[in-house]
Amino acid sequence: MKFIFKTKEEDQVTRALEILELENTEANRRAIQNLKEGEAFFRDVYGRVGRIYFNCLFEKLAEAFDTTPPMEEVVITS
Repeated sequence: MKFIFKTKEEDQVTRALEILELENTEANRRAIQNLKEGEAFFRDVYGRVGRIYFNCLFEKLAEAFDTTPPMEEVVITS
């Protein structure tokens, strides 16, 4: 099973389409780039691909699976 979440970076969109085994078309690229928070494309073991929505009831569970890189801290020195 494979999950693909929103990405705007062109090389990652291309790789996401390869992972999902979808045709690299403008419509498919836009579909990945325009996913909303909590949405993903899912490919099951039978090769079916669809859009799913995660509704996480527990904040701690959402935090545990969050793969968003942390914001870079900027330190200003005089």
